[in-house]
Amino acid sequence: MIGPYDYTLQIGRVIRAIQKGQRYPCPPGTSSWCDVRPVARSMISALEGGATGSGYILAGMNRHHHDVFTRMPELVGASRRPLSRSHANCFPPNELVHGGQ
Repeated sequence: MIGPYDYTLQIGRVIRAIQKGQRYPCPPGTSSWCDVRPVARSMISALEGGATGSGYILAGMNRHHHDVFTRMPELVGASRRPLSRSHANCFPPNELVHGGQ
């Protein structure tokens, strides 16, 4: 989850570094990415109107870290686009390295 004022947690530090034009290593793999605000609203809705004993999955879209880290500079207004697949600090998704295996 990502949201406003998320600047002390790990992803917040990554975003701040990218805003400053610093390169940041991109880990391999994927994660679920979502905005904390709709998750919070959904949690309140579940609390107020959910069925006792029910469970809810509140997750975002699964995205490769590479895709997110290369899109972040555009989203945060960074003048420098620090990561690319050819950059040594950004490890491409496994299917790019291993041909889809």
